[in-house]
Amino acid sequence: MADYIDTIPAEAWPTMNILQEALGAYNLKPEDTGEPVSPEAAATLLFRQLFPGKKQGDFTTEDLERLPDDLRVELIDGVIYLMYSPSSFHQTLAGAFYSQLLSYVVEHDSPCFPHIAWDMRPDTDNRSAMQPDIMIVADDSDAVTTQKCLIGSPALAVEILSPSTRKKDLTIKLKKYMEIGVWEYWIIDIDREQVIVYSFRGRSDHEISLYSFQDKIPVGICRAADDQSAEGCVIDFPKIADILTILKKKMPGKDSTCE
Repeated sequence: MADYIDTIPAEAWPTMNILQEALGAYNLKPEDTGEPVSPEAAATLLFRQLFPGKKQGDFTTEDLERLPDDLRVELIDGVIYLMYSPSSFHQTLAGAFYSQLLSYVVEHDSPCFPHIAWDMRPDTDNRSAMQPDIMIVADDSDAVTTQKCLIGSPALAVEILSPSTRKKDLTIKLKKYMEIGVWEYWIIDIDREQVIVYSFRGRSDHEISLYSFQDKIPVGICRAADDQSAEGCVIDFPKIADILTILKKKMPGKDSTCE
């Protein structure tokens, strides 16, 4: 049973409702197999029904079209990763980050455009389809923007770490973004209040910069020609930290659960 999902942590699976609906849509009932109806088992049954004979590493973007619409996944080098619902802190940080980027682009007619939680498919092969938390597409890149997704590579990709994605974001996605020609890759660690910025553009190796939530971090690729300020486009992390502090005060506590 684990052959199809052995690289996916249990906490990264979607909710039982989605999986049960998916099973019902394909007329595959758990009692027919004698296996327990856990999220892992349900997803494995679904994958076996849809992709007989396939294992992790064999999947393509064409296979994604056969998955239920409510099943959120990423595909990296033929491996499917199911995506877990982000936390409130994750979503709030992503929204504040995106808001600052979009405000700068609109004010200065910047040569780029930001997108939040949007699909991208590298044009190098058909074995990857990812969804950065935030990405920036440069006007002078070869990437093609469609209604459904970005075909090609963004200039900048941003991932906000969570327990279920930490390993993937720090290792697998780092390698993949570098391979497909992403210019910059930002990794945001909410727990440690740190931002790691990898710069790949025009270098045989890569440059790494480490920032805290007390820094204003420049986004060089978005600087507009008419911007004569010393800073250019920056992400004001102290402002984002203040917003997260407000949210934390309004949260009932870490031990609370969603009903």
